[in-house]
Amino acid sequence: MAAAQVVADVRATGCRDSDGRPPSRDDTVDRLAEAVWRSLRLPVDALHVRVLDSTDAHDDSATVLTSEELEARFGPGPPGVVWPVLERGATDGIWFMLPVAYVIVGLGMVRLVRRAGVVVVVFRT
Repeated sequence: MAAAQVVADVRATGCRDSDGRPPSRDDTVDRLAEAVWRSLRLPVDALHVRVLDSTDAHDDSATVLTSEELEARFGPGPPGVVWPVLERGATDGIWFMLPVAYVIVGLGMVRLVRRAGVVVVVFRT
């Protein structure tokens, strides 16, 4: 997601045509945009295309193409409603690991108690 839009970010570096020469930036952007637009499985609001030559790898300017512009130029894209994908933060994994750790520690405690010869059964109603 970029702000309130769902975008696909495409980057290409060192593109060459069949003769080995670098094609024009506009031609490369068109080819990449068309290839990505036709291969998408889920709809997007926009497509950001970055074409970097090996000599200007620091240039990070993007050509932004909206879904309406892409549809007008290259035909219909993937059908459906655009839904943003929820990105997980670095600390979201802890919520998966806590129950797993609880089960592992619980099973370890049961094994220790069984080896000690103590059996405790608790029924709660």
